[in-house]
Amino acid sequence: MNELLQFANQYHLDWILVFSAMIMIWIDFYFFVDWPAFVGYLLFSLASIIMVPLSLGASIGMGLGILVLLLALHVLVFAKYLTNAQGN
Repeated sequence: MNELLQFANQYHLDWILVFSAMIMIWIDFYFFVDWPAFVGYLLFSLASIIMVPLSLGASIGMGLGILVLLLALHVLVFAKYLTNAQGN
């Protein structure tokens, strides 16, 4: 796991994932589908796994927890603002 983190930090993969996630969520604001936001949430969760220095199991658990939290927030709150579909 340590070698993977060193490789990811060498190329700043964590920040690339965070900025890619922000771009995907921003793109979702202009389209009628939700998949860009879901991809953005997944990218942000992957970035959190890489950025937080925990054991492999704890990092994956935290990443899944963040993904579930973001998906729940999307359904409860963000869907009003991120979906421009007709009838919403």
